[in-house]
Amino acid sequence: AYSACVTAEDEEGLVAYYENLMALHVIQVLNTEPKLGQLLLDMRRIIARAQDSTDSGCYQASIITLYKALSVIQSQNDDELFRALLPKVYGLLGYNEYKLGNAAKAREYTGHALKESETIGDADGIRIYTANLETIDSG
Repeated sequence: AYSACVTAEDEEGLVAYYENLMALHVIQVLNTEPKLGQLLLDMRRIIARAQDSTDSGCYQASIITLYKALSVIQSQNDDELFRALLPKVYGLLGYNEYKLGNAAKAREYTGHALKESETIGDADGIRIYTANLETIDSG
């Protein structure tokens, strides 16, 4: 279904099926490699905590949490499921830096988020981070 959406350039379908594929991959890893699967779940929880900090206006706390996640994610040798977390991590780092008034860092991290979204075929990420870069550049 995902491949059909790519062929048809169906953005809504791409977003939905991409998320479904990622969830199925996580379940598969939990069943076949429990330690790796648990680490993956831990990273997803850490990113969710960072998002909570951002939502509460605690941008520096979120950045610190995201750096911890980024270190672990990058240590996983480009594992597809860990790499799929990079757009969110970089995107949140960019947003936090933007809110802290650091436009250059915001642009850098958001650019990384866009690049990673393009690499993994995350249509929603491409749309979001392209718009975010436009906002940063216009500010």
